[in-house]
Amino acid sequence: GEFSPNVTLTKVEVRETSATHRVKDPSSIVFETKINDNEWRTMTMIGGHHAGMVQEPLQGNENVEHEKAVKWEPIMPKPTDEELTTTPSKPISGKLHGVCYKSNLHPRRSNPFVPDASFYYSENCDGLWVCCSKACGRETLDRVCSFLRARIPKEQREMWGEFRSPKWAKDPGPMRVIILDNRTNECAGSIPELRDGSTGRNHTSCPFVFTSREDFYGGVGNGAWCEGQLTLHEVTHGSDMVIRQMMDP
Repeated sequence: GEFSPNVTLTKVEVRETSATHRVKDPSSIVFETKINDNEWRTMTMIGGHHAGMVQEPLQGNENVEHEKAVKWEPIMPKPTDEELTTTPSKPISGKLHGVCYKSNLHPRRSNPFVPDASFYYSENCDGLWVCCSKACGRETLDRVCSFLRARIPKEQREMWGEFRSPKWAKDPGPMRVIILDNRTNECAGSIPELRDGSTGRNHTSCPFVFTSREDFYGGVGNGAWCEGQLTLHEVTHGSDMVIRQMMDP
């Protein structure tokens, strides 16, 4: 947050508002004052685990003695257009997401991706593969496909099918949606593409957009997430990477 000079900050309270996404190791909270567009001074820092009452009220006072000045610079040099998978629509000032660099990506599959029929019910929604664990039931696949077709434009679904993962990913792509069964506690490591003991089933790990059956039968977290909300949240992460790689970094 950013506050005007006449604001007095007397208390900091950190709350977890999501039943699904939790901060495992909270970062420190840093209070800074702005010197100019590119320069800030640190006023004080509170460890994430100890955030609470500020010892003394902090005011936006230019006469406060500061610790040091911090000038923000691009972390990495900006890429050339030749390095990127597509031409940016605006000038680039620094490093971009890893999915945007040609040299970072897996080679294209020699054969098109086909879901493992022994584990999944699946459907190709104009390029976007939806892979539903058989433990979830065929009806779940139908619900998810209808949900995604209504929210992701056809031209973008086609791009999902062309997406290639960065080389660090275990799977080369395409970007796809995976639905796992919460009733039997299926986790990411259960899927045939991984089989590695990975935990969790409600997250995005390129090229997998994981979501849960319960999201289409009342919602996740006993109502903490409305029906379909978790899937839409995770699909946004997947779409972000697809758009950056296929349309505009």
